[in-house]
Amino acid sequence: MTKRPRDIRPLRVVQYGLGMIGAACARAVLESRGLRLVGAVDVDPAKAGRPLGEALGSGSGARPPRSLRVSPSLAAALARSGGADVVLHTTQSSFAKIFPQVMECVRAGLPVVSSTEELALPFATDATLARRLDALARKKKVAVLGTGVNPGFVMDILPIVASAASRNVRGVRIERVLDAGTRRASFQRKVGVGMAPAEARRRLAAGGFGHIGLKESALLVATGCDLQVDEIREESHPVIATRTISSAFGPVRKGQVAGLHQSLSGRRGGREILRLDVVMALGVKESHDAATIDADPPVTMLLVGGLPGDTATIAALLNAIPRVVAAPPGLHTALDLPLPRPSNRTR
Repeated sequence: MTKRPRDIRPLRVVQYGLGMIGAACARAVLESRGLRLVGAVDVDPAKAGRPLGEALGSGSGARPPRSLRVSPSLAAALARSGGADVVLHTTQSSFAKIFPQVMECVRAGLPVVSSTEELALPFATDATLARRLDALARKKKVAVLGTGVNPGFVMDILPIVASAASRNVRGVRIERVLDAGTRRASFQRKVGVGMAPAEARRRLAAGGFGHIGLKESALLVATGCDLQVDEIREESHPVIATRTISSAFGPVRKGQVAGLHQSLSGRRGGREILRLDVVMALGVKESHDAATIDADPPVTMLLVGGLPGDTATIAALLNAIPRVVAAPPGLHTALDLPLPRPSNRTR
């Protein structure tokens, strides 16, 4: 007989990384009846050693026990907790930078759910590191997944699923438009709000600025829809304010950067068959997520208002935990596992 959700032992979770998203994930785990927060890791000396409740701040919701403290390493967290079932990892966007952290988790025999954007399709970012991580995960018999709302759902898995009732997919166009004015200050900084246009262009050219994961989403869609793309072109530019607009840093004047527009074009034989556009700027009208699929029958999808990036990311990460714990060993993408879905464990 299938056990009722309340009869299932809660999965023991270690939260690795206590930035804004990590702290919110920790709070969400504390509120989930099917998950139990047993440890937290952060290398920041200002957080390590403190009671977790202090590190999480004074937000509403469930509070951790006073005995639960932030550890400076995974080994310390596991020694203090007596063991765990999974690591919820939320530190940085770069696969190369988080590689040692995830390897540490896997060496400890723990599955990993990570918000690292480049881990959504790591073989495309660094095949050598991806093979090493995959080999160790298989040896330790645990699964690793990079996921979230974007990449991991709204600009890749959701359009792929929307095309599942069609034949002969000839092209896909996906668009995500966000009003940066509704997002936190760190997000506005990430998209260049208030910068001089020349500085934003310089940072875009250097890489690691703005949204990370557009290429990963595009390749997931190309694979999931069997589009056989043979060329990828990326183009990004700042969105310039045409009037004074309020921001988290004060007024952004006409001529300053209001945000970014990042695009990716996937081509076959010189013809565009895949296009992804992300607009993240102050004052945009009608935030939304949309996809147009040229197929038989064609599909048009529109999410009015768009998915909110922070809360949707937290939900996507927590909902992935049971699937990753139950997954076959190895380094996975969202295409390898059962479809994303809500979990009773996260309620």
